[in-house]
Amino acid sequence: MPRIAIIGAGFSGLILARSVSAYANVTLFEKSRGVGGRMATRYAGAFEFDHGAQYFTARGSAFQNFVETYIACGAIGPWPADIALLGAAPAVSPTRFVATPRMNTLCKTLAEGLDVQLGTQIAELVSAEEGWH
Repeated sequence: MPRIAIIGAGFSGLILARSVSAYANVTLFEKSRGVGGRMATRYAGAFEFDHGAQYFTARGSAFQNFVETYIACGAIGPWPADIALLGAAPAVSPTRFVATPRMNTLCKTLAEGLDVQLGTQIAELVSAEEGWH
């Protein structure tokens, strides 16, 4: 089975790893202490806050199906906040979603069962006859 390295264990890297893991041995390399990238949760003493994406929408049918799957397991829920655009006419806005209970929950769920090497910064890739180093 071929081996694939994916640099970055954010949402996109995790989705890619899940997509190809049936066809290859996949290792994700993440420079941070945890998965999530822009869907991360930061902690400062007694406080925590979501870093990067505050919410997301699901407009395409494939992503709507993805979201429904993770709503069913409790990793995603609707974002209950109201958004007002100053000076703009009211419009019907799409449902906004968040991972629950924290934004990093969805990526932690996606990372389950994958080979994720945390705290590993890739500085250089070198092509050799036997493969990449």
